Amino acid sequence: MNPKPLPPWLQDRAAWIVLAITDFLAVIAISRVAFYSGGSITAPSVFYLALLWVLSSYVIGRYSHEKISRNILRVIYRSLASMFCVSGCLTLFSLAQNNFLPVNTHSLIALNTTVVAASSLSSCLQIAILYARKRSQWLIIGRDKSLTLIKQEIQSEKKHLDTDVKFASVDSRADILLALASRNDRRLALCLAEHPEMQKIMEDDWFKARWQKGRPIDISRWCEIYLQRTPTELIKKEYQYDLIAKIDSQGMMNWRIKRFGDVAGALILLAMSLPILVVSAVLIKLTDGGPVLYTQTRTGVYRQPFILYKLRTMNIGAEVKGATWACRKDKRITKIGTLLRKLRFDELPQLWNVLKGDMSLIGPRPERPEFDELLEVQIPNYRLRYLIRPGLSGWAQVCYPYGASVEDSRKKLSYDIYYIRNFSMPLDILILIKTIQLIIRGEGSQPQARI
Repeated sequence: MNPKPLPPWLQDRAAWIVLAITDFLAVIAISRVAFYSGGSITAPSVFYLALLWVLSSYVIGRYSHEKISRNILRVIYRSLASMFCVSGCLTLFSLAQNNFLPVNTHSLIALNTTVVAASSLSSCLQIAILYARKRSQWLIIGRDKSLTLIKQEIQSEKKHLDTDVKFASVDSRADILLALASRNDRRLALCLAEHPEMQKIMEDDWFKARWQKGRPIDISRWCEIYLQRTPTELIKKEYQYDLIAKIDSQGMMNWRIKRFGDVAGALILLAMSLPILVVSAVLIKLTDGGPVLYTQTRTGVYRQPFILYKLRTMNIGAEVKGATWACRKDKRITKIGTLLRKLRFDELPQLWNVLKGDMSLIGPRPERPEFDELLEVQIPNYRLRYLIRPGLSGWAQVCYPYGASVEDSRKKLSYDIYYIRNFSMPLDILILIKTIQLIIRGEGSQPQARI
């Protein structure tokens, strides 16, 4: 029996997850050696130190799944950044004599020695992983129209794509056989779902014998693995049915667990963010005396409308001429609104929508009905995003910048479709962690600059 393949979102991240776990264990081991000579530090403090190292490394980007060129200086730079971040935190703990991580002057030197040693070891491990990973090689065969689309999608992801791809344009059975014969040990991705000859060829004994160990995959599956999204133009009827079957296969228990996590998470976040909401409300009121909350009609699951709540970040009457997408350096946004948007604090009132059941913590972002009407006409399969509850954050939000155009919405839909098809609790946890990372970095809150 063949082992079950890893989920697409995990395949490219497996090496970096191993690195993070190794870093964690290495810090614990090195700290034990550093304090073996008589230094005093408790076991929980060692755990906190290892956790602090891994978290700082993640925020800085050392465990990013995106393609990282074999640039030793970049690896060293990121390791040094993590080292200085952790050393700075240790110094602050030492000055504050915090019980969370009690550090005295004697222990501070040994702890920083541990961090330096961990940084050096981690850099060596990361460089080894980068050089050990082989670029996968793929041959994508299809008709000109499909290949043009795939080439455009791959070009837009060239910065992140760590694979070598070649293309073969085919129109007839002879073209397909020629492309298959010239594979040169490349794995095969098919963009031929509608080609009348392809199914017959795949049933041939010659074809089955040649690819018995490495069966070709459909191009939509290839995009899931390597682009981490599914371009909407590639979604055929079979994929739509598979998408609905995937949702049904989750079962009521999984959706109830997700709903329980939504309610529990929303209550915890509301309690933690209450001081932020109070301070933000006062600042908004002092800015222009207008209302603190701003409400919008958004589209929910199965296209049912609901009222969404946000902290007001725009001037009063900003949309008197109708609904308009925000743009970079939008003059309608107030000064305090710019800060709230950068920190994502303006989204906190939506926790009430989560408690009401209008939204989930994780899912596709709900769009305004005015924009839905426009996008449904211009983007194929747009309605598929409303098969599940919309979310406060989502795969599109952590993988793509703020969207403010039809093209942005098309790209974000490809991430939303990917999320719906690959939904799982571990993926939700990953999205939650990546959301926190974006908030700390202050990234993704502004639309992309248009050239």
